[in-house]
Amino acid sequence: MMIKENLLFEIGTEELPPKSLKKLGESLLQNTRKQLDESGLQAENYQYFATPRRIAILIKQLPATQPAVDIERKGPHKNACFEDKDQQKPSKAALGFASSCQVEWTDLSWMKTDKGEYLFFKGNKEGQKTTDLISGILQKSIKQLPIAKLMRWGDGKAEFVRPVHWIVLMFGSNVINTNFFDISSDNITYGHRFHHPQPIKIKNPVNYEDVLMDACVYADFNKRRDHIKDMVKKESLKLKSTALFDDDLLDEITALNEYPQIIVGSFPAEFLKIPSEVLITTMQKNQKYFALVNDRNQLINKFITIANIKSKNPQSIISGNERVILPRLEDARFFWQQDQKTALIDRLPQLKKVVFQQKLGSLYDKTTRIEKICEYLSEKLSFKNSDDVLVAARLSKCDLITDMVVEFPSLQGIMGKYYAIDNGYNKNITNAIAESYQPAFATDKIPESYEGAILSIADKIDTICGIFKIGLSPTGDKDPFALRRATLGIIRIIIEKELNLNLIDLINFACDNHNKTDNKTTDKISHFFYERLKNYLNSLGFNNLFTAVLSSNENNILNLHHKIIALQDFSKTEDAKQLSNSNKRAKNILKKSKIDIKSQIDESLLQENAEINLFKELSLSKTKIEPLLKTTKPDYKKILKILSKLKPTVDDFFEDVMVNCDNPQQKNNRLLLLHNLYQQFKKIADLSYLTENH
Repeated sequence: MMIKENLLFEIGTEELPPKSLKKLGESLLQNTRKQLDESGLQAENYQYFATPRRIAILIKQLPATQPAVDIERKGPHKNACFEDKDQQKPSKAALGFASSCQVEWTDLSWMKTDKGEYLFFKGNKEGQKTTDLISGILQKSIKQLPIAKLMRWGDGKAEFVRPVHWIVLMFGSNVINTNFFDISSDNITYGHRFHHPQPIKIKNPVNYEDVLMDACVYADFNKRRDHIKDMVKKESLKLKSTALFDDDLLDEITALNEYPQIIVGSFPAEFLKIPSEVLITTMQKNQKYFALVNDRNQLINKFITIANIKSKNPQSIISGNERVILPRLEDARFFWQQDQKTALIDRLPQLKKVVFQQKLGSLYDKTTRIEKICEYLSEKLSFKNSDDVLVAARLSKCDLITDMVVEFPSLQGIMGKYYAIDNGYNKNITNAIAESYQPAFATDKIPESYEGAILSIADKIDTICGIFKIGLSPTGDKDPFALRRATLGIIRIIIEKELNLNLIDLINFACDNHNKTDNKTTDKISHFFYERLKNYLNSLGFNNLFTAVLSSNENNILNLHHKIIALQDFSKTEDAKQLSNSNKRAKNILKKSKIDIKSQIDESLLQENAEINLFKELSLSKTKIEPLLKTTKPDYKKILKILSKLKPTVDDFFEDVMVNCDNPQQKNNRLLLLHNLYQQFKKIADLSYLTENH
């Protein structure tokens, strides 16, 4: 029976960087698990821990030894294995091979192949003990941690993200004696810095979490996070309010506190005159507080924060937090009042002094380009309220040089909206300014207004085309200008707002705003868009249909999306597979044949009933389909239904008609008939891909 034990590894440190703590814990576990898997060691359960002063992993039921491995090795050819003709004296090559296998020459066998016999070794290698392997595995895992900058401490040469003070490494109830960061491993850990500073001896790894809980430490990051969120929710209910949760803020607060205690504070109600987003940002970013709103979603003058100590005098902690937030709120009020003294439009000339990108000019240049694109989009979309869009475009970057946005960059657009309201602009303009940055991330909402949608697309497409033009397109994981996010944002806006736009025309126009751009650049940008579109549609469940629809040379993203929806429904029908096979057959025949596609089908050359019927049916379906395709919102499901009626006629054609006949004129005529069939389907999609993807 295989012996299994629990493995515990803990690195005790000074306070770790809160924004990277969770990632450090996760990575230590992932790296170690990968190394164990590669060593043939698979456990039953894996868990990581991360607190301000430690990262640790607990791996339950890990085998005590590696499994034995069967080894097979092919040696030199028989002709090279002997020094004499009688094949009695082994050669140096044969002896060397035996030595490398750690056996005697006589223990080897022969393996017969088509190329003759070869010396052959078949054996069994015993697995190493886990305790002998684990130190090397953990050392490698530590080196692979995502640490931006290592530091040294004391007189030693050890390096880590923060100074290391203790190491725990246990397998079962035994310590694995080794060394990390010039510190010998042990079974001694430490609890809360103030509530339980004395050393704690761990008797068994499985008790690790409970031992630390008794020492005032919630060791498991995710459980501690859930505990904090639950405490905040319950406390906010007592205050008849709702806490505003931000995932990054919750992670950071969890990383800062290992023994979380609820603290409720307040601030003077007079500060509520400042835009709520400013106060929320101040509380979240500067103070790590949870802001609270009432049942009308209005901010109230209370906050919840978390302390890392259970104080005998909690009022002193409350007073301290209320005291430190006041200067922050005073600064915010000062920025708000100062910024209001200058109208947004009066800031426009100042954008000439702010560089957007060295090779792409200033923010003023970008604003000018955005205006032109907005004008283009308004015309293409027949949007009547274009004047408001152009005003919003002109003002959209002016808040970037306000004191408030310089202090809180995340408020760009939001503050532009408030300052525009203060300057007397209408809602269409003010909302569009705020919405121009949406969606800011993958799951963010898109602009509600069409003004905002147009402005957002214009801003994003200008950045994408400009960055591609100067040769700084994304490579691998590197995307410093967030072009993938911007591209996905445009795709989502077009689809969700149902905007009829030709993507290639939009790219060409935006690129021309940066002076004439070569075709290679525009091709790269369109390919970049289609890759993002493919991934986006796949995420919605339209797997394997994108290539089929893209083959229809559709450059309108909205139409492409509608085609895929229709094709997905069609692909489930009984006719789909047969028509797909027929399209594939037609496509293959056309590929191998030379055909004059400019010539017309000669009805007088149609002799077989099957080809006469196909010609008539194609002509009839064309008269039905063409008007539908010319509508602003083609009914692709109806079009596919019309095309599906061709199935029996197409089946008869392939059954009864010899396309590659001896008569060259008749052959070309039949090829033209197939070409028309294939092209008629291809107006929606290349159905041949349906067969390839099933």
